[in-house]
Formats: sequence, C-alpha cells, structure tokens
Amino acid sequence: MDSALERQAQEKEVGRPFPVIPILLPEADLTANPLFLHTWVDLRRDLRDPQELAGIVRAIVGEISQIRPGTSHTDPCPYRGLEVFREEDTALFRGREKPTDKLIEIVHGRNLVVVVGSSGSGKSSLVQAGLLPRLDQQKPPAETWDAAIFTPGERPNQHLAAALLSFIEPDLSEVNQETKATKPDKDLAGGDVSLEFVIEWLLQKTKGINRLLLVADQFEELFTTTPANHRGPFIARLLEVIDRTRLTVVITLRADFYGQALDLSREFADRIEQGMVNLGPMTRKELTRSIREPAAQVGVRFEPGLVDKILDDVTDQPGNLPLLEFALTELWEQRQDNVMTHIEYRAIGGVTGSITKRAESVYGKFSDEQQQVTRRLFTRLVQVASAEEDNQDTRRRVALAELEPATRPIVLALVRARFLIINDDTPAITAEPETDDIPTEQQPAATARQGTTVEIAHEALIRGWDQLRGWLNQDREFLLWRQRLDQAQTRWDQMQQDPGSLLRGAALTEAEGWLHQRPQEINADERTFIQAGLTERTREQQT
Repeated sequence: MDSALERQAQEKEVGRPFPVIPILLPEADLTANPLFLHTWVDLRRDLRDPQELAGIVRAIVGEISQIRPGTSHTDPCPYRGLEVFREEDTALFRGREKPTDKLIEIVHGRNLVVVVGSSGSGKSSLVQAGLLPRLDQQKPPAETWDAAIFTPGERPNQHLAAALLSFIEPDLSEVNQETKATKPDKDLAGGDVSLEFVIEWLLQKTKGINRLLLVADQFEELFTTTPANHRGPFIARLLEVIDRTRLTVVITLRADFYGQALDLSREFADRIEQGMVNLGPMTRKELTRSIREPAAQVGVRFEPGLVDKILDDVTDQPGNLPLLEFALTELWEQRQDNVMTHIEYRAIGGVTGSITKRAESVYGKFSDEQQQVTRRLFTRLVQVASAEEDNQDTRRRVALAELEPATRPIVLALVRARFLIINDDTPAITAEPETDDIPTEQQPAATARQGTTVEIAHEALIRGWDQLRGWLNQDREFLLWRQRLDQAQTRWDQMQQDPGSLLRGAALTEAEGWLHQRPQEINADERTFIQAGLTERTREQQT
C-alpha cells in the first residue's frame, strides 16, 4: 500500500493518473490509515456484495475516481502541527522506519531503554507512532504487550501509579479490595503497596498480555519540575522493579539533559548507556517521505517544486520537525482544490515564519488587557534557564486552577489555535462551537478541574515565536526568582507548612519586593506562602 501511494504521488506530479483503490476486508482496522476514510469498496460484511464488487470494476476502468470528491476542507489533516504523533497516527508517521527498527530490537533485549534526541527531533512520536503499533502487532508465541504513558511532573510516583492503574480503571475497586487500600494510586505512589505486586497483578488481569511497557515521556521534567530530593528515590524504585517484574520502561529524554540523567546514579547511568537510541535529524529523503506521503494518502498533491522549496527551508533548522509539521498544517488549511501551492506557502510565512505569523495573528485579535494576560500566561508556562546553565528554556505543565480567572478564555483561544494543550486524562475545555478566535467575557472558557493542567504544545513555539522569546528575556530575573519560590513553597507543603520552612531574611525581603512590583503575576498559593513568611517575621519581631 505504501509503495502504491508513493507511486501515485509521483505520477500525479507529471499529470498521469494512477488509481489506488482501497478495499476493506473482514477485520480491517479502520483507524490504521486515513485513506480508508475515502474508500469506495467495503467488503467487511460480505465478500460477495455485488454492489461493492461492481464498484471495484468501475474504479478499475476509470468510470469513478478512487478518491471521493467533495468538501476537502472537512477532510482530516494528515499533519500534526505541534502535537505528537500518536499510536492512531501511525499511517501518517513516515521517514522514521530505521530508528523504529532499532528501537524495537533494543526493547526486546533490554528492560530499560532511553531515546535521546534534541528538542523537536521526534522522540515522543517515534515511541508512540513507531514503537507502540509494532508491539501491538505481535502475536503469540511472541510476547504480547500492553502500554501506558506518563510524564514525571512534580510528583513522578503519583504519575507512574496513575499510568499503571489506567490499565484496569474499571477494576479499581477490586484493586482496593486486594490491597486493602481505599486509594490505591496514593498507596502505590507512597510505597505502601508494592509496585512489584501491582505489576504482576495487572498482568494476571490483562488476559493474553505477558509484558507491560511503561513510557516515561518528556523525562527532562524530572530535572525541571520534580523536587531534587524526589529524583534519586524515584529512579532507585524504578530500577528495582524492572529487574523483578515483566515490565519494560522506555524513556524519552532531551539531549541537553543527558548529563543530568547520568548524574542521578551510577547504576542508572550504566543502564541507559546499554539501552540507548540516539535520534538524529532526518535525511532529505526521509523528510521528503514525511511531506509527500501523508498528503498522498488523502488525495492531495503539491505544486511542482514546492516540496524541494520546503526541504531547502527546513534543512539545518534546529528542532525542524515540529516547525515543518506546523507549516504543513497551515499550508493544508489554505489549500485550494486539493493542491498545495507556492503562493499559499509564501503567504503562511514558510517553515521558519509560519509559527510567528500564526501566533501574531491570534495574539493581535486580543484586547490590550487580554494581551497582558497572554504574556503572563506564557511566561508561567515556561521553565527558564539561567545564564550559567547549559539547558535551553523548556515548557512546563501548570495546573489550570492556579491561573488567574482572566486567563481561562485566553487558554480556550490558544487551544483552538493549537498553541496550548490540555492534559488528556482530565479534559477541561467546554465551549460552544468554534465561531470566534477572540475570547470574550461571555464566551465559555476553560473549566478548572482538580488535576487538569495546561502546557505549551511544543518547545518549538518558545524558539520560533519572537514575541515570546522577548518576554522571557525581559522577565528572566523575575521568572528565575519565581521558580525558586515554587521550590521553597513545595518544601513548605512537604513539611506540612512548618514555620521553620518559611522564607526568612534576604529571601523574604526579595519576595516582598516582587510581591509589590508584580502582584498580578503571583498566584494565590504563592501569595499565601509569602504572606505566611511576613506574618511569622512580624510575630518574631514582636516577641
């Protein structure tokens, strides 16, 4: 099928038709390929259906097109913008077959594997759209797998526990019964329930599955978000359980955090060195496939020379894959008569300018007050690096409930524009149909639920939007202080708000100064923490 679609795209470039006729047979997986959305022939129920068989003949002799004509702008987009390729997008995930093969080989030989690459190299997509579908295809007597994904975040033990328990969510009450725990996720995260026990219990409950795969995505969060005193114990517990159970862990890690990963422990450093997949840039040939083939699957073509122009623009761009996918998504939305043209490509700003042009378009529709709120929102969603650090600025996940109320309609508009995403496990956006990009007070906004988080769709936006980079550079001193404040507040919470863990001395004076200078950018929890320190200082001065 891949060969036929590639041939079809090549023939269309020179004006020659090359029919590709999808035929669905019994047990066909409709989620496996967007081409099936256009099928003329469906034999899933009856292989001898006379009407469908006649359709094959008509398509072969050219009496009907093999692809349905019609409302092209309602067709599913074959590109992913700034979002990761998921398991259901595997048919659109092209050009990474070689690293997928290598990853499959290492996963079968190691129980701890780390995929290392620069930001924007496609690490998460390689695992979700490359590795997971291949493991799903395995049948006995080969090992059969089930998989779950988590990101470390501020509480990696809880996130790991939630990922494991998601395998059997309908049976949580039975877990409670067997572990005699009222909240198994908390007990598992806290060590009250054996992680080894839960994994083996899960394997017994998931019939036909004999190995679990746990994907620790965006593992750099362990260094940007997780408190330092939680990192070592989390890794030690993870290493202990993978050696004693039928669990394989695959980690995706940004290359600029690799040194910090090595410093976690000698054992962890040795293990990741033995099970490492380095993900480098895609070759020009691989990039060509990632551009042409998804479009060909839904009957869309490029004007002659346009693909070469795109390739010239994307070559040597750091983190080029999300920039490329975003530009292709914008180009897709502007296409005419299922043809993507040079004029439209220039109009969107090309590969390097499409993010800035789109972001400025959305931002420019906001009122002056909303633009100020947008600035405060984005600077809270970025973990900035100091001048002394080798790391780049990176995105961070923030609880929606922590954001000021005026932020909610802005979040909605930016989710629509594909610049922000809401975590999947606790959906938080409720809105009327998308009729207006400009949020208003009356417009339904993001609804905060406990555990709901918001984050920037990809670090490519941080690098690619000039306005955002300017905000971060102008506010870096304040943002670095606020990150230190968050760490101190976390320690205070962990110490059950013991007065001894409050800010004191110069640190409290600094916090008091920022509280007066930038009150709108300090949320209610941070304000409570600072005020508790000021109250304690007053009490001590009076005694």
